[in-house]
Amino acid sequence: MCRSVNSLLALVFLLAGLSNSIVLGDDDISLSELPQAVRATIERQTKGFEIEDIEQDKDDGKIVYEVDAENDDREIKLKVARDGTLLEKEEELDDDDLPAAILSSIKKSVGNINIDDVERKYQNSSNTYYKIEGETDDFEVDLEIAEDGTILDKDVEQKDYDDDLPDDFRKMRRTFIKLRGQLKVVVIGDSRAEKGVDPKYFLGEENQKYPMAFSFGGDVKGASLAQILCEDYFVHGPKMEWIIYGVSTRIFNRYYRSGDDVDEIRRSIVYREDKTRWAKLPNVRSVPVAVSEMDDYDSPWGFDGEDGVDDDLSDEDKREDAIDDLSEGRYEFDARRLKAFESMIQALGGHNIRLLAFSPPMHPVSIGRPCTDDDGTTWEAYDEFVAKMKALDEKYANFYFLDVNNKGEHEFEHECFNDLDHLNIKGAKKLSLMLNDFMKAVDSDRKKNIEKRPLQE
Repeated sequence: MCRSVNSLLALVFLLAGLSNSIVLGDDDISLSELPQAVRATIERQTKGFEIEDIEQDKDDGKIVYEVDAENDDREIKLKVARDGTLLEKEEELDDDDLPAAILSSIKKSVGNINIDDVERKYQNSSNTYYKIEGETDDFEVDLEIAEDGTILDKDVEQKDYDDDLPDDFRKMRRTFIKLRGQLKVVVIGDSRAEKGVDPKYFLGEENQKYPMAFSFGGDVKGASLAQILCEDYFVHGPKMEWIIYGVSTRIFNRYYRSGDDVDEIRRSIVYREDKTRWAKLPNVRSVPVAVSEMDDYDSPWGFDGEDGVDDDLSDEDKREDAIDDLSEGRYEFDARRLKAFESMIQALGGHNIRLLAFSPPMHPVSIGRPCTDDDGTTWEAYDEFVAKMKALDEKYANFYFLDVNNKGEHEFEHECFNDLDHLNIKGAKKLSLMLNDFMKAVDSDRKKNIEKRPLQE
């Protein structure tokens, strides 16, 4: 339609006493081309606005009309059915335009926030609601609120200002904050836990849709970092029930340095602020994070296992190399690390969270060798480790220890290992189901009020 005709139409509408100004482009559908019912709805909804664009589209095979309009203050968008039914309406608002019921709901839900963006939305299937985006000094907040003030959806994300954190810890922290409201089980440990425990086998069907069990194994090599995560982060998971810890003997070996950047973490401003912010943290978002949103990992549950046998110890040369790795020992139990480990148990117990520690299995080639582990753990040192873990098992009601490795005499055959000290996917499934069965058995006993003796002071 040419510009002169458009101008003429605009003049006709103006002379007819219509209060909304209509500006049409060369390729726009004009009001005069629309069905009368559609035209009436658009004129009513855009009163006081200039119509910028009208387009015909299809929605589920049905013709609909989409309208963009604006005035000096704000914009609106409409979607109208062919029979004139208003299907959707989006209208930009100022925070001053929010009804008292909405403002009251925002304050009760997240406290005082700086409101950045407000939209009033109407959907034929769900009526009118308000979408509010805002922020505090620490958090970004997205809310959807019904006209009566009912919170329909809430998403609270901590701002990313954590550049002073070590990379591995930064990723763990962000992931925990993202999943905090839904996590029930967390796996920690070194690469033996990362490749040996697959959390997708935990917690049944719902965990397949929304990760409620997640592995941070691989990045938690030492007891000090595990202590930071458990005492300052995991205890603040409102649904947290279990921490699964792949406790290699090397964790307590004074000659083994984990490489965890705990000093750098403790110096971080973000970490120090995290320790004080949990009480102020608004409730987590009502819609859980789906499996499809976990694209930062090889698996939505943090598992990083490998298939098959990479370092085949049935090969004579490779077998001899493995035996050499198990021939010399240098081990001294570090009491300070044990103290950090015990502190972690106590902190978790104070939040009714259980800790299941297990010794990751070594390849059966380790049976009868001078060392039970390629970190230099002697038989005597291994016995000391097991004795201390069992003593903690007896002492604390929320702590359980499973000696899965048992100096190589376990249920995992050669085909379950990728190399000397890492299970493959087949072995990981077997171990994960074993741990899951144990947790279910404990949970069942708790429901029957069969408890271990109370936590000792």
